[in-house]
Amino acid sequence: GTVSGAADPADFVKIHQVVVTDAVAYIEFTSTYITDAYDSYYVIHKGLTFVSDNPKLRMNLSIDNGSNLITSGVTGAAEDTVGNATGHCWYHNLRDTTANFKYTMGDSVNHHSGAYEVSYQSACLHTTASAINNIRYFGGSNFTGGTFTLYGIVGAN
Repeated sequence: GTVSGAADPADFVKIHQVVVTDAVAYIEFTSTYITDAYDSYYVIHKGLTFVSDNPKLRMNLSIDNGSNLITSGVTGAAEDTVGNATGHCWYHNLRDTTANFKYTMGDSVNHHSGAYEVSYQSACLHTTASAINNIRYFGGSNFTGGTFTLYGIVGAN
């Protein structure tokens, strides 16, 4: 059968990729990348490694390019990570100034202590009518490796 309304891979436009090769406290996608061209965004993180165990991967949004972070509604995508965290996060209504809420939903699978993997899911509602122009990922310890890729979603405005 045919599924209508399903996302076409062509609707995902790669905007920017950050490859972590040295220890850094955070990764951010700034107003250079979060623009009015898209209202919804998608981020894939792959193979994240950290300085220490249990870094608790987190994300914040900002309306002033990272000068002040929205801390009400912090999305926690992963906890107790030993390494190689891989997952994704959806961001909706980021640029819409008529919407009082911005939504994030994510999943991450991580190597846990011992010989097993753990999956974490998160969802968050950020209360602001202002346009978001910054996404920042951080953890309890610095990133030492991995990749973050930002996509804009065509037709989601």
